[in-house]
Amino acid sequence: MKYYPIFVRAVGRKCLVVGGGSVAEQKVRSLLEAGAGVTVVSPDLTANLEGMAGRGAITCVRRVYQEGDTEGCFVVFAATGRADVDRRIAEHAARSGTLFNAVDRPDLCDFISPAVVTRDDLTIAISTSGASPAMARQLRQKLEAEIGPEYALALQILGRLRERLKGLDVAADERSRIFTELVESPLLELLRCRRFGDVDALLAAATAARFTLSSLDIDWGDGA
Repeated sequence: MKYYPIFVRAVGRKCLVVGGGSVAEQKVRSLLEAGAGVTVVSPDLTANLEGMAGRGAITCVRRVYQEGDTEGCFVVFAATGRADVDRRIAEHAARSGTLFNAVDRPDLCDFISPAVVTRDDLTIAISTSGASPAMARQLRQKLEAEIGPEYALALQILGRLRERLKGLDVAADERSRIFTELVESPLLELLRCRRFGDVDALLAAATAARFTLSSLDIDWGDGA
């Protein structure tokens, strides 16, 4: 089955996780990272979920799933380990128009969760359309080894530069030239080697001395 790839905004949206085990914990963590408001329904919780509940990071309903729990939710994850319960939750989610995902039950899912590599603003999602989660994990591990923190810093530079250029009277083709030149330059390698002086010179050359790292207020850590 083919899936339509999409990134959704979950900030402030109510999301439900049914289950309190380690898999449920993984779903909760990813939802919290996306800024969602998370409710967990389960009579039992992992120690980490207990801690999250104690800090007020999540809302916990300490009982088994009941009909009506999906009402008003943006997405629902089922991690109960029971096919009959997951199917019932899927039916209720469908009635309430809620997107549903059940762990290891693609036939019930409205969407699947990809393997993800993140470097701050950079997010790479990997999916095998459910054919082989093991291959998706392997690809994620390869990308994690190859794509280091220099990508996050490069995106910080390019994003900050994009914001600043918006406020200047710079023609669209000139903006395009600047970003193409920087992306095709040794920028990533220089950042990987923490040669910030050379990055500064590269940036100044591409922008006709309009900008440097310091003028963009870039947070490059302790190696500058």
